[in-house]
Amino acid sequence: MTMNKNLLFGLGMMAFLASCSSDESLIAPADDNTTTTITNSDVEIKLSSGSKTRASIESTPSGVFAVDGLGIYCLAKNNINRNPNELPIQWSAGTREGQYSVWMNNVKSNAVINVDNVTHDSTTNIVWADNETRYYPVGNWHAYRFYGYYPHTESIINDGNSFVAYHEIDGKTDIIWGRTSNMVDTLGDLAYSAKYFRQLEHASEVPSISFKHKLMRLTFSMVAGPDANGSTESAKTMGVKSITINDVPFQSNLTIADRNNPANDGKVEFNWDDVRNLELPDSNDVVPLRTDYYWVKDTEVTIGQGILLPVIPDGNDHKYTISIVLVNKDGIEFPAEYPMDIRFAGSERFVEGKSYNIKLTINGPKAISLDATLTPWEIDDTTLAGDGIEL
Repeated sequence: MTMNKNLLFGLGMMAFLASCSSDESLIAPADDNTTTTITNSDVEIKLSSGSKTRASIESTPSGVFAVDGLGIYCLAKNNINRNPNELPIQWSAGTREGQYSVWMNNVKSNAVINVDNVTHDSTTNIVWADNETRYYPVGNWHAYRFYGYYPHTESIINDGNSFVAYHEIDGKTDIIWGRTSNMVDTLGDLAYSAKYFRQLEHASEVPSISFKHKLMRLTFSMVAGPDANGSTESAKTMGVKSITINDVPFQSNLTIADRNNPANDGKVEFNWDDVRNLELPDSNDVVPLRTDYYWVKDTEVTIGQGILLPVIPDGNDHKYTISIVLVNKDGIEFPAEYPMDIRFAGSERFVEGKSYNIKLTINGPKAISLDATLTPWEIDDTTLAGDGIEL
C-alpha cells in the first residue's frame, strides 16, 4: 500500500487600507432601552491566497485550488480595549448581543483560481457567492479571527460559544476546515480589525487560512498477476465491475469554532453506529464504475476516482472492509468470496488528510472442478438408549 503526502491548503485573507478613518468613532453599548447601531467601516474584507488549491478537493503542489460552496465566519476573538464601554464577546448568531461578535455568519463563498498576468503565478481568491461587498465594523471594539469550511451547509448548531456543522458522508464529497493564526501572542490584540490594517506596517499584509482535509482518501489500482507459467494473458481477460467499502459512518459533526475550547476547532465526530456501504465512484462522481469496466493490464491501472472516508479514531475497534466484483470479457461475474479487511500490516493507523492507494493484483479465472469419491456407510453396532422399545 502506498501513501500520498497530505495536502494543506493556504487561503489568504486580505483587508486593504482606506484613506480615511471613520471607524475611529465610538459606539456606546446598548442597554435595555436603546438599540446598538452596528455599521461598517470603509475597510473592505477581501479573501485571497498568497500561496499556490474538488469529490476530493485537488490542489497544485503549492496549494492552489478551486471549489464552490465554502462557508466563512468572522468571529470576535478579543476586545481591543481602546474604547470605553466595549460590548462583551458572545457568539450568539442572530441576537442583539452577538451581532457585533459574529460579524460574518456562515457566508457562502467560492474559491476561484486567479492567474497573475505579469508573473503568471496562480493564487486562490475567495469571492462572496452573493457578490456583496463586506467591510470590517466601525467602532474598533473587537479583533476578529476567520474560520472557513467546506461544504457549506445550513445545518449549523450554535450554542452561543461554538459553531458545529452537520454533514452526511457520501464518499464523494470532501470536508475541509481552516482558520487564521492571528492569536494575540503572535500579532497583537488588533489583528484582525479595521484599525490593524490602517497601520502602515500592516497595510499590505496578507493573513492566511490553512485549510486541511478532515477525511482520508482511498484510491485503487490494479495490475495483472502471472499464472504458474508466468503468463498474464488469462488475467488480462478480467476487469473490475465494482468496489464497495462496507460500514462507513453516515453522520458527522464538524466543530468550526469553539470559543471555550479552541483545541476543539476543526475536530470531526462521526456516528459509528449509523453506517452505510459506499461504492467506489468513477470520474465525475459517477456510480457505478463505467460500463466498459476497467480491464486488467500488465501496467498498473487506476480504478475510479477514489473514495473519501472518516478516519477510525484510536481506541475504536471499528474496521472497514471491501467487497470486489470482477467480470470477464464474456460478461461472467466473479464476486469475492468474502469482504476483505482494509488495514495496515503493522500498528500504523490511518490519518486525516492522507491518501492511501490499495493495489490489487488480479489473476485469471480458473474453472473449479472436483473429484468425488463415495465412502461406504460405516455400520455402528453400538447399542443406543431405547433398545427394545415396543410399539
